[in-house]
Amino acid sequence: MTLTKADIKQVGEIVVEVTTPMFEHVIEVLSERMDGLDGRMDKLEGRMDGLESELRDFKTETRTRFTALEQKIDDQTLSIKERLDNMNEDIEYLYKLVDILEHGTPAEKQFAKLTIEKQVPLLFRSLKTIAKKAGVELPKT
Repeated sequence: MTLTKADIKQVGEIVVEVTTPMFEHVIEVLSERMDGLDGRMDKLEGRMDGLESELRDFKTETRTRFTALEQKIDDQTLSIKERLDNMNEDIEYLYKLVDILEHGTPAEKQFAKLTIEKQVPLLFRSLKTIAKKAGVELPKT
């Protein structure tokens, strides 16, 4: 059986007529899926933007807190140093009072004795407080 040109043309028209709706349907389904994917990608981009914003906020908050913590540590260190410097002055004053106890007049000796008796316990309590805040253990007395 031999097909004529007219037969081939007719078969081609039938194939086009039958397959065209299928291809149109496939293209329509693909187009809908692509639109759905575009919407999902838009949502995903929105979520990513939100996460980036949250991460930036987290970094900023973390930096702020670290800066504040560093400042507190610096302030505490300065405070302890100042207290110890003041204590050194008090100890030097006590040495002077001890010298007065040994070489002073009776009135000076009495003054030195009373001052030492009042100041040594106060200095010791201050020293314990400073050591405790600095995390230093003092020898047992």
